[in-house]
Parts: sequence; C-alpha cells; structure tokens
Amino acid sequence: MKEPDCRGVVSSAELKKLLPRISITFIIFVFLFSALAGCSKSCDEYDKDLRRYAEGSVPKTETAGLTKECKDALSKCPNLSSPYEIMGDLELQNRHLKEALENYEKALERSPDNARLKDKINSAPAALVESIKNITLASYAAIDAPMRRQLCEAAIEATIESNRHMAEGPGGTRKVTTEITPEQLDEQLLQAGTEEPVRLTGDAIWGILVPALKVAHE
Repeated sequence: MKEPDCRGVVSSAELKKLLPRISITFIIFVFLFSALAGCSKSCDEYDKDLRRYAEGSVPKTETAGLTKECKDALSKCPNLSSPYEIMGDLELQNRHLKEALENYEKALERSPDNARLKDKINSAPAALVESIKNITLASYAAIDAPMRRQLCEAAIEATIESNRHMAEGPGGTRKVTTEITPEQLDEQLLQAGTEEPVRLTGDAIWGILVPALKVAHE
C-alpha cells in the first residue's frame, strides 16, 4: 500500500510545541485590539467631554492639551461645533480677538441655534477689554503692537456698545460713533503711559473714548 504524503502536515508533537506560541500571540493581538478600540473616541464622546469646557463647568487650565484635544476631535468629527467654541475661548483668553471670533463663527456655522455661542460673539470685545482694564499703562506698553491694535479695536467697539443707551429717546433712532481710530487710541494710551505709567488701562481708555463719542440721527 502506498504511504500517505505527510509533507506539510504538523505532527501532534509539533502542534503541542506550537500551541503556547499561538495562544500568546492571540492574547497579545486581542489586548492590542482592545486597547486601540478603547482609545478611539466616538464623536458623541468628544462632544460630551468638550462641552463641559465650553459651558464653563471645567476650567480651561491645560491649554496646550485642550487645543490638541480639539484638533483631534475635528480630525475625526469635522462637523462638531464644541472644538471650535473652545478654541475661540482659548484665543480670547490669550487676548486674540480676531482669532477668537473666527473660531466662534465656525462653531456657529455648525450649531446655528446655539444661544451661548451668539452671546460669546456679541460679548467678545467687552470680555477682551475686561481682561486688560486692570493692568497698568506700563504693562499695556509691553504688549506687542499687533495685539495692542486688536485691544484698541475691541475697546472702541465695547465702549460704543456700552453707551448705546444714548441712542434711545423720543427723537428717533440715533447712532453712537467715534472718529478715534484704533491707531490713534493706541498712540494716546502709550503717551499717557509715559506720564502716568501706573494708571489703570481701563480708566485711560474710558477717559479717551467717552468724551469722543458722537450721537447722530440716522
């Protein structure tokens, strides 16, 4: 009788030797798969975690890590609004009004009915001015020029907004304006700083802008 061809067939003895290796490899594979699956967040999980920061229930202290978390979320879930909202908060926290508003607008595009976002957009200039009103003029002078210009733009807008009550009255609709430009305000603040370096910036802004406000009939 012809003997069977056993080439390529693993003997029982060899199989016993291989089983431990196969078992260990399988265990490692399962562990790695589970770890990777556990590290991958869903869009809902990203949104839930990030909304806690956007709503203010968790302080934004680890800014670098939080920015990375937002960018990771957007790379996987580009339609989420919460990452853009938080990045706007962080930009405003760093006194970058333009960048903050850009992020808020992107967030609002993805969540057009979000009242909190609309409020942040409307109040951003005032919030920025609030962040510098208690620093001295000497400290203001130490801020780099592009940021000072943004601060002055925000100060003008916030001052006009806070004095809109002047436009109310029986004489019809009136508009509050000022001819002072951000560059002129910055120049006057720097000049005031050479004379009164310890004066608070908020007081100086108010003293320059309020007398220059104009009310006109539309």
